[in-house]
Amino acid sequence: MYRLSSFAFATMPMTAAAAIAILGTGPGLPGAAAAQEAATEALPSGTFSGSKGHKSSGGASIVRLTDGRHALKLEEDFRVTNGPDLRVYLSAAPDPRSRTDVEGANYVDLGELMSAKGDQLYPIPEGVDLAGVNSAVIWCRAFSVFFSAAPLQ
Repeated sequence: MYRLSSFAFATMPMTAAAAIAILGTGPGLPGAAAAQEAATEALPSGTFSGSKGHKSSGGASIVRLTDGRHALKLEEDFRVTNGPDLRVYLSAAPDPRSRTDVEGANYVDLGELMSAKGDQLYPIPEGVDLAGVNSAVIWCRAFSVFFSAAPLQ
């Protein structure tokens, strides 16, 4: 069985515009429009729903960038209750709804949540088997608290 959490990554999350600049997805493409252009193939996607006390909404999708790498894209309509030390995980759990669900599944930490709202792009490290990814999770690492998840189908 593939273990998502077996990787130690130093990748940094970034805005869609920053990812475009670094990944070189095309000259002259401005910000959000470039992020749309960079996503040449839609892969699994879903919609966030929050937990008790933590509201969230909006979409998440795994996208293939024009250079062949993959990223998790939090859509323009993404919103989540703000909190301390929020992280973005890809999880093997199909529809996590609690701390137990998140801690009981393999996961990949994509880094710190950049913003509690809006369009964001998180590179997925090479070697991650996307077949083992079933959800995107917003997690408070400081207090081990589940905030939100988007089942990816």
